Amino acid sequence: VARRGRIVAISSVAGFAPLIGRVGYAASKHALHGYFDSLRAELADRGVAVTLVCPAYADTAIDRHAIGAEQKPVKKRTVGRLLSADEVATAVLQGVEREARQVEVSWVAKSSYWLWTLAPRAYEHLMRNRS
Repeated sequence: VARRGRIVAISSVAGFAPLIGRVGYAASKHALHGYFDSLRAELADRGVAVTLVCPAYADTAIDRHAIGAEQKPVKKRTVGRLLSADEVATAVLQGVEREARQVEVSWVAKSSYWLWTLAPRAYEHLMRNRS
């Protein structure tokens, strides 16, 4: 690894807060956070930084073509509008310029982060009532 630089990992709100109905996805994103948070600590002395980017709901081909266990299209409920790839890319660049450790992309991601951090039971209550 170089003696300076920045690693950017694309994660999700599911990396720091639970999402009902997306257990496997949330588990994979929590693992991603654990890996890159640990890597950040290991590489800090070498001048390598890590930024985790956490969009809320983004418009992706994976979401448009997702198939569930019964081989039927998966219907997702989202909060707010879907983010475009350009919006996420812009947030990545802005986060790198700010040397951010984590970037929550959209008001949904920001409010989810703070609600989960400060009032996890309230966050869980909201999740249960919208699922």
